[in-house]
Formats: sequence, C-alpha cells, structure tokens
Amino acid sequence: MTVKPAASPNHFSTPASGSTLGVVRNEREQNWYPIGKVGWFTQHIREGIEVTAEQLRLLQPALARPYQLDDATVARTIRVHQDQADDLVLFQNQADKWSAMPGLTPAQRAAVQRYEAAIGELRRLNAEVLAVGEQLKPLTIEALLAKSDLEVGIEALLGRSGHEAVSARRQGELAEWRCGVHRR
Repeated sequence: MTVKPAASPNHFSTPASGSTLGVVRNEREQNWYPIGKVGWFTQHIREGIEVTAEQLRLLQPALARPYQLDDATVARTIRVHQDQADDLVLFQNQADKWSAMPGLTPAQRAAVQRYEAAIGELRRLNAEVLAVGEQLKPLTIEALLAKSDLEVGIEALLGRSGHEAVSARRQGELAEWRCGVHRR
C-alpha cells in the first residue's frame, strides 16, 4: 500500500494536472494516511457530530417561527453543509482503504468500524441540516418582504404561518385570490 503523506491530517491539496486519483467535486485530491491516524480521524468526526447537532438544534426554532433568518444565512448554512457532505466522501474513502488493508489487527479493525459508524452519524446529521436549510429557503425575511401586505394578511387568515401545509382547498382559494388581485 502506498501512503501519500500530507502536511497535516486535514490537508487536501489540488491535484496535479492530469491526476484522477480521488478527485471529488471541488477538485481536491484524496490524501491517504496510515492506520495509526484512525483515532485522530475518529475524534475529528466526533467533533463534527457535536457541531452539526448544535447547528441542527439552532435551526429548529426557525422552522417553528418562519421569517427569522435572512437569505444569506440560509444559503451559507447550505453551502457549509454541502462542503461537509463532500468532505465525508473523502473520509469514507479513507475508511474504505483502511478496511481493505490486509493484516489489520482486531483492535485496528474495531477502530475503523468505530470511525465508519461516526461517519455515518455525521452524514445523517448533515443531511438533516441540509433538509432543514432547503425547508427554510422560502421562509426567509426576504421571502416575507417580497409578499404584499394583502397576501400576508390572507395567509394569516387562512391559518398559514408560512411553513405549514395548507389544505388543497385553501391552496386553491389562495391561488384564486392571487389571480383575482393580479387581474385588477
């Protein structure tokens, strides 16, 4: 097995011209590390789990109370967590490489399995943050400001707070109202 050293365990470099080894969406090259780094990587992923869980906890109130966040905050949240999803591909590639190594001791194999489990947990939390971010896109301050006062009032009267599902009948009523207002 060839291990490509890097400056630090979290360093990703740009691939050399013509290189296709481990290239992902952002044109980063996969760096490979010895099995002795599995503990460091596992701790890094566990820290990511804590931070991502906290981010999810902080976003939940915005779903319950729409129009509290701006477009830039929601876009930045999505961008950061999409980047994290891309990084998880690299971390999983490393886990796959370690798993395929012949001669792993039972302790090393168990450490790789713990690492893979942590990656799975971070992937799940990250996907939740991305889903919440997508749900928040139409519920930003700018989305509210783009609506007319009359439209906001009608939505309030129909019992729609911006993110709740509106019955098909109410959606039809709102669409008819919009058409009627725009024809005037």
